[in-house]
Amino acid sequence: MITRSAIPIIIALLFGSGMALLLMVLPRLPERVVVASEGMAFLTDGETPHLRNYFGFYGAETDGKKTFRWTTGEGSFVVRNGARLGDTLKLTLRICGCRLNDLPAPRLQLRVNGEMQVTTTATAQWGAWRQYELLITPQQVAYSPDLFIEILSDTTPHVDSNDPLGVAVAWVHVEAVSLQRAFSFPAAISFGLLTSVLLLVALWRGYTLQGMVLIAGLSLVLVATQGIFYRSHALPVDILALGLLISVGLAIMLSHSVWVAATIAVLLSALVLAIQTLGAWMLDDAFISFRYARNALHGYGFVFNPGERVEGYTNFLWTALFVPIQSVGIEPNSASMKLTLLIALGIATLTFVGARQLTDIGAALVALVLLVVCTPLVLYGARGSGMETALFTLLVLSGIVVYIWPSQSRRSVHLFTVGALFGLAAMTRPEGVLVGGVTGLHLLWSLWRDRRIAWQPVAALSVGFLLIFGPYYIWRFSYYGYPLPNTFYAKVGGTGAQAFRGLFYAADFAIAQAPLIAFALFGGIMTARRRAAHVGAVGFLVLLLSIYTLYIIAVGGDHFPYYRFFVPLVPPLVLLAAVGVAHFTRHLSPRLMISVLVVCAALGVTWQAPQLYASRTLNTDGQVWGENSVVEKNREIGLWLGAHTTSDTLIATGIAGALPFYSERPVLDALGLNDLHIAHLEVPTMGQGVAGSEKTDVAYILSQRPGYIPHNSAGVFRGDPTFESMYESMTLRGPEGRGIKLYRRVDLPVPVTAQRDTLDVLP
Repeated sequence: MITRSAIPIIIALLFGSGMALLLMVLPRLPERVVVASEGMAFLTDGETPHLRNYFGFYGAETDGKKTFRWTTGEGSFVVRNGARLGDTLKLTLRICGCRLNDLPAPRLQLRVNGEMQVTTTATAQWGAWRQYELLITPQQVAYSPDLFIEILSDTTPHVDSNDPLGVAVAWVHVEAVSLQRAFSFPAAISFGLLTSVLLLVALWRGYTLQGMVLIAGLSLVLVATQGIFYRSHALPVDILALGLLISVGLAIMLSHSVWVAATIAVLLSALVLAIQTLGAWMLDDAFISFRYARNALHGYGFVFNPGERVEGYTNFLWTALFVPIQSVGIEPNSASMKLTLLIALGIATLTFVGARQLTDIGAALVALVLLVVCTPLVLYGARGSGMETALFTLLVLSGIVVYIWPSQSRRSVHLFTVGALFGLAAMTRPEGVLVGGVTGLHLLWSLWRDRRIAWQPVAALSVGFLLIFGPYYIWRFSYYGYPLPNTFYAKVGGTGAQAFRGLFYAADFAIAQAPLIAFALFGGIMTARRRAAHVGAVGFLVLLLSIYTLYIIAVGGDHFPYYRFFVPLVPPLVLLAAVGVAHFTRHLSPRLMISVLVVCAALGVTWQAPQLYASRTLNTDGQVWGENSVVEKNREIGLWLGAHTTSDTLIATGIAGALPFYSERPVLDALGLNDLHIAHLEVPTMGQGVAGSEKTDVAYILSQRPGYIPHNSAGVFRGDPTFESMYESMTLRGPEGRGIKLYRRVDLPVPVTAQRDTLDVLP
């Protein structure tokens, strides 16, 4: 006999099973990448929204019936995230050899990710087009889900220009061989089980049966919609759908009200959907940490080059995290994107919790809106970057929320926890020491204000911090020999010009986040004037924001896009903004209060929308696209160097992330982040150039006789007599089709692939 109390449990299990069955048969909208001779909108040279490295083709021509492009004999392109199009792909090509004067039919090869797919001949007769269709199972390379497609052929000289002509290509289609399911069977079953768990949690949280059904329906809509409308992306659909389910689960834990929980779930889901709509990205500097972690995994220690103890990273905890990740064969760039997405959801959750402690539910929801549309946080959190910024922000926010928690019970335990969290933050970024110090100052001031003489609270905070950070700092000082990371010496000069640059950096951030900062200022001012509740917490937030901002100004800001250094301050700003919104609406009628809350949220969204759009990965006039391209270009250079040089070949570069990581060669960092000599140079003009790129030493670098210097790092060397005599330029074809330029030391043998003007691509 089924008892009344068992009915919700049965419904939860049935709904989860039904969701699994539905997801198993749910179709994904078909997706086709079209590489056409006409109608292709190029974002920039060799790049469209779906392609990159579209090289080896001449301009579009027409024979009166058809538009086509001749290849140089080595036409190739990379389909972005092509391996995500489906398990089995159909590659369709419309090609003509189109030879004149009875020349023989050209031999034709098609390769995908370096693997031969077919060797045949193209039609020789002019105007005789042939359609080639082949099925491929995409074997994506370890570092990327992209597909590198090559159309290789014999060539004949153009009758007028003598340019080599390969074959004429009218179009290429890449698509799944059949309509794809939105989710694999294992993923569908997993999501069904997770939905059942979510509903049981909702039951435990006191939701009514109707509330459980609403939450289940929201989960189904979010996951199913993501599966149907998913477009090939760096992250697979399963990960994004899992992020949506986690968003719903967190929302259930945050509120007993089904409507509030549904609102929170939608707002958290916006962080997940931002990846799909705006694109993920990576910073080149992230690969510095990945290289340190890989060297530690191989037994060399936390070093950039084996045998050299230089602390060229400032994020030990983040770097150490990628030792076990790489030990199980997971690529760090993909893993970092997944981690930062989860961390971003954690940041949003904790921000709501903190806001709820300080304000009412309406102001807390507005605070969550302001957070999930904040461009810097979305960019360095949900959308990736590969950097430690999101983890540091989460740890700092965790310490803040515990510190301002209103409960006075077990105060010493709370403060010990705060100290430990800030100790972990200090192991993630050096600024964690600053945050811990500011918290200690505020604690001392609070005790003095309350006329309390007690050493236990201060001791608890200090012990919590030192137990975590102390052993680490002793190890790093004994290991590297300097009190501060090498990057500090390379980037910071303590000049007036540097502070002036930092002031402009802070002003730009203030303009970009004007509504958020205005709400926060109003909250701080009104709390101080009225001596309102939580004045101590608000005072702490104001003190932390003020001192941390002065620190950012003093070090001269940062050169990465969208104010990376200010990202850890976004959640505290949002907490203050929530206080401001609450003060603004405190005496309004319920109906008017709701209207004002909506207006406040809409103002934040409207202000951020242009910035969010400008930060899209595919905006070629934006910094995000530029940083992403830096990774792609230097990854290709690194892969080529790793394949065509000996293991002891020294490389000198000023972009010391992806290139060193993928080349696995010793590297001299020309900007000093990973070089002691350059980092400790005295430069009187510090602060007048680009942050992090102001120190170098041409004579010193050349004295080390690097074997190769990439063209993109050789600007400071050109014109130097020693450099001009030691190095010669060479252009070659990279492993992803891009033409790359390197300077090679003249006494080194010329690599085989660089000896010919064009590659002998056919046997």
